[in-house]
Amino acid sequence: MKKERIWFAVSAVLCAASAVLGLWGQDGFMTALSAMATIFAVLAFVYCTGSIQRYTVIMSVMLMICTAILVTVASNESLVGGGKISDLAWVFVSGIIHGVAVIPMILVFYFAVAAAFKASFNWVTAPGLSWLVGMGMILPPYVLVLFMQRPALLDQTIANGTIVIGALINLVMFIIFALVLRSVLLKGRKLITEKGFQAQGETAPYDRSAWDDAKNVNDAKERRIAWALLIFTPLSMAALFTYVTLGYAKGLAAGHPMIYLQMTCVLWAVIMLFVPIMRLLRLVSLPLWFMVILYADMYMYVLSLCHGMYFDIWWWANFTHVVSSLVVTSIIFMTLCLIQARSPPHVTLGNKGGVVAMLIMAALSFGIIWEMMEGFTDILTSMDYMSYGAIHTLENLGADLAGTMIMAVIALIILSRKDAKTVASEIRLGRKANRSS
Repeated sequence: MKKERIWFAVSAVLCAASAVLGLWGQDGFMTALSAMATIFAVLAFVYCTGSIQRYTVIMSVMLMICTAILVTVASNESLVGGGKISDLAWVFVSGIIHGVAVIPMILVFYFAVAAAFKASFNWVTAPGLSWLVGMGMILPPYVLVLFMQRPALLDQTIANGTIVIGALINLVMFIIFALVLRSVLLKGRKLITEKGFQAQGETAPYDRSAWDDAKNVNDAKERRIAWALLIFTPLSMAALFTYVTLGYAKGLAAGHPMIYLQMTCVLWAVIMLFVPIMRLLRLVSLPLWFMVILYADMYMYVLSLCHGMYFDIWWWANFTHVVSSLVVTSIIFMTLCLIQARSPPHVTLGNKGGVVAMLIMAALSFGIIWEMMEGFTDILTSMDYMSYGAIHTLENLGADLAGTMIMAVIALIILSRKDAKTVASEIRLGRKANRSS
C-alpha cells in the first residue's frame, strides 16, 4: 500500500475511533459528526490522491481532540455541574468546539465530492456553498442527540436555547471560513478538484447563446395545466369553505375557530392562483414534478386544518413537516441545476451524484436555519409560540432530514433520465418563460 493510502486509512480509523469515543461519552452530536467524517475519509481513501491526505489527517485529528475534550473536561457535567462556568458560557464553549470540528470536514467533503463525482469548485461556488454545507453537517448530529441524550433534553440540561445559540455560533464561524476560503481561491486563482487546490489557468468564456435561445417545448402542456389549476383551485377551496361554514369540518370540534378556517380557505385559494396566473402571463415556467409537490403541500396544509388532523393524529405535524421539507429541497435542487447550467466549463458540481450530495447538505442547512429563526423569535419575545422546546425542535430537524433524503432519491431518479442542464431549461423566469416552440 502506498504511503498516502496508509494516511487515508489512518484518518478513517481515527474518525471511527472518535465515533466510538462519542458513544462512550454519550455525546450524540460528536458521535454523528464522527460517523459522517468516517464516510468522507473512506471516500477520500477510495477516490482521492496526493495532497488531500493532509486534510483528511487534520480532519480526523481535530475530531478526535474535540470529541475527547467534549466528553471529558468540557462536558456540561464537568463545567456547569462543577460550578466552573454558567449554562450560557458552556453553550458558547461547546458551539465553538463543534465549529472547529466541522470546518476541516467541509474541505474534505469538497475534495471527496470532486474526486468521486468529477466536480470542480472555484472562488464563487466553493465559498458560496461552504457555509451551507457546514450548517447541513450539524443537522444529523442534532437529530442523534434526540435519541442518545433524551434525559438531558427532558431535564433541560440541553434546552432549545442551547441548540439555537450553538447553531448561530456555528453559522458565524462557517461564514468567516467561507470568506477566508474565497480569499484563498481568488488570490491564487485556484480550483478545488480531486487533486486538491489546483491553479485555474486560462479558461474559455462561457457561451450563453444556447441557454438564452432555448425554447420551451412544453409550453402548450404547461398552459393547459395552468388553466386546469386556475379553475380547480378556487372551486376546491370554495367547497372547503362551504364545508366549514355548514359546521361539518372536524377542525371546528378540534378547537379551530370557524373564521380562522374560513380565512385559511380564502387566503390559500388566492395563493394557489399565483403560479398559474404567472404561467398564463408567460412570466414563469416550472417543471411538472415540482408543481405536484408544491400543490400537494398546500392542499395538505389546508385539509389538515379543516379536518383537525394536527390534533387528532399525533404524528401528523411531523409528516407535514416532511412534505414541506420536500418543497424546500426541490427548490434547492432546481437552484443547483441552474448553477450547474450557468457555470463556466471549468466549474461543475460533477455528475448526478455530485449534484445530489450538494443538494443534501444545502437542504439540511435550511432546516437548521429555519429552526434557529423560530428559536430566536421565542427567545426575543419570551414566548413559546414558534417552537415548543428542544425535543420539538429536534423532532422537526428529524422530519427535515427525512424530507431531504426522500427528495434526494427523487432528484437522483430525475437526473438518471435527464441531466442538470435539461432540468434547468425547464425553469424559466421573466422573458425566458415567453419563449414557446
